[in-house]
Amino acid sequence: MLRLMDDEEEPSCLDEPARRLLREARDNFVRMGLGTRRLVRSGSTTHPPEALAAAVLNKESEKYDGFLDESLLSAEYARRNLDAEGEWRAVESIVRSGEGDP
Repeated sequence: MLRLMDDEEEPSCLDEPARRLLREARDNFVRMGLGTRRLVRSGSTTHPPEALAAAVLNKESEKYDGFLDESLLSAEYARRNLDAEGEWRAVESIVRSGEGDP
């Protein structure tokens, strides 16, 4: 995926809507600086779910969420919506499955 985003060439198998989406993805890739920084570091360090939830802009989904302070709202959002350990296992599995790619 990194090679696809970092490349300027468009695969010939793409139709026009797919080319447009690829250009948009590449623009966002550059805008977010994803070619120069990694969101997932190698190693076994995981972030607490509350820290991940703090980055979510719209955490309010239940009736009384608007009354919670930011730290409690992040904790509640993490409890309801995030499975950090499961997600980490999924990322590790994806990375392992791609280890043989050229």
